[in-house]
Amino acid sequence: MQGKIHTNEATRCMETQQEMEIMARASTLLLPVLFKNVERLNTIDFLRTDQDPEEQMNLEAEGLKERPSNDAYSSTGTTQAIATLAGLAPAPFLEKLFRKLIRRLLEETQAQGDSREKLCTLLNLAQALVASKALDDSSVSLLYRTTKPMIRSDEHGSKVQKLSYKVLAEICRCHNSYIMGDKNLKELVDLLTGAAVTSQVSARTMRIKCIGILVNGFQHGRLSDLVCLLTRMMNDVFVVFS
Repeated sequence: MQGKIHTNEATRCMETQQEMEIMARASTLLLPVLFKNVERLNTIDFLRTDQDPEEQMNLEAEGLKERPSNDAYSSTGTTQAIATLAGLAPAPFLEKLFRKLIRRLLEETQAQGDSREKLCTLLNLAQALVASKALDDSSVSLLYRTTKPMIRSDEHGSKVQKLSYKVLAEICRCHNSYIMGDKNLKELVDLLTGAAVTSQVSARTMRIKCIGILVNGFQHGRLSDLVCLLTRMMNDVFVVFS
C-alpha cells in the first residue's frame, strides 16, 4: 500500500514537471504576441486620451473625466497575462526579452520628435515583467536606472512620468529586499525627495504609493532609518496636498 502511494506521488510530480515544461515552451511563443498586442491597444488608447493638460483639468473640474476605454481594459488584462507567463518563461528567453525592452526604452528616450506613445507602451510592458517577480537583481537595477531620468524630469510629459512612477512602485512592491539595501534605499530616497519640484500632479499619487511601500517594508530593527525617511519626506507630502 505504501509503495503504491509513493508511486502515485512520483507520477503526480512527473506530470507537474511536464506541465511546467509545456507552459515554459508556450510562454516563449505567447509572450512576443502579447507584447505586440499591448503595443496595438496602447496606441489606440493613447490617441483617444491624449488631451491637452488644461483640457483634462477642465473635464475633471466638471466631473466629465473620460472613463477608461475598452482598449484600456483589454491592455490591462494582457499585461496581467504577460506577468503570469513571464514567471513561467525560461530564464535565458526572459533575459533576452527584457534586454530588448531596455534597449528600446533607451532609444525612445533619446529619439527626436514625440515618443510619448512608445514610451508609455514600453513602460507598461516593463511593469508587467517586474510584476512577474522573475527578474533578477541586476535586471531590476538596470530597469531602475533606465526609468530614473523619466522620474526626475517631465520632459516627456505627465503620462510618461506617471507610468515611470508606476514601474518604480512595482519594483518597491515586488523586489523589496533589493530596495531595502542600504545603498539602494538611500539612492531611492534621494530620488523621491529631489524630484518633488518636477513631479506632475498626475504622478504625485504614485509617489505617495512608493513612500507607503517603503515605510511598510522597514524592519523593526531599522527604526532610525524609518524616522530619517519620514523626516525627509514631510516636505514632499506638503507639496502634494498644497
